[in-house]
Amino acid sequence: MIQEKTHNNIYKFLLFTAVSLVLVSTLLLFQDSGITGHFSADFRSQILDMEVKESQTYSISTNSLDPIYITSLRLTGNIIGYGGVEIYIEDQGEKFLIYQNIKEKETGLTSITGMAVAEAAEPEGNEAEEKLLLIEPLEQIKWENRLSLSENQEFAMGLFSNKCKDTCYIEMPVSSKDRYKLVFMIEPGTIVNINKIIYTLKEDMIE
Repeated sequence: MIQEKTHNNIYKFLLFTAVSLVLVSTLLLFQDSGITGHFSADFRSQILDMEVKESQTYSISTNSLDPIYITSLRLTGNIIGYGGVEIYIEDQGEKFLIYQNIKEKETGLTSITGMAVAEAAEPEGNEAEEKLLLIEPLEQIKWENRLSLSENQEFAMGLFSNKCKDTCYIEMPVSSKDRYKLVFMIEPGTIVNINKIIYTLKEDMIE
């Protein structure tokens, strides 16, 4: 009887371990790649070196009449200052957020040990430098409804990498006629430097 109970306990332990491993593997598999930045794809990048000092719109287009289809769009850059920043793509009034510099305040063990939360890594895989996209200034705008913070939130400053809140998975045809607005909403006294734009193309567009 004791031996039978021992076998039952071992079986339950092994079953629990197997179920736990399956659950952990599933969570890792379906984790949002836009947050972790760990995935392989055929990425293209374009150096921009843009300095944006106030709320401003830009146009995104290409020289070609035939559209290219962008399936993800990300930005890497730097924020100087302590104000709110929101960057998004606008298509006929519909907004797709790329980056918003709101973060949770560091508390507890993180602030004691000094461990910092790392930025998302640059995408893995092929990242070829190309200049397919034309990004040109349009007009200065006013930011009427600025970002509001809760007690546990603050504005992030410094470097940000590979950001794509709503633009991690999109289908965006871009051509000389198919144009979009790249919108920067920036609080006064804050500067946004955009180092590069990173994007992927629809598979049938890749040579």
